Amino acid sequence: MTMLRISSQDYRIQVAISGARKIAEGLFGGLVRIEHEFAVRQERQRSRRQLLQADDRTLRDIGITRSQARREALRGFWD
Repeated sequence: MTMLRISSQDYRIQVAISGARKIAEGLFGGLVRIEHEFAVRQERQRSRRQLLQADDRTLRDIGITRSQARREALRGFWD
């Protein structure tokens, strides 16, 4: 059986590459999560703005009053 010998320098390079790959994957994953959260909040704001434009019949159909719709529409994007 032949053993493969790896120099300490090669090993350090492999460890560095592995660490860099993990950091890159973590950063990319973080960016994906941020992008998703931004899209969710943007959609939430769009939906809330639509409440301001809804007529009384539509608001009645979804079970909220005009004042509830206004209060919801004026909430911040972070809610």
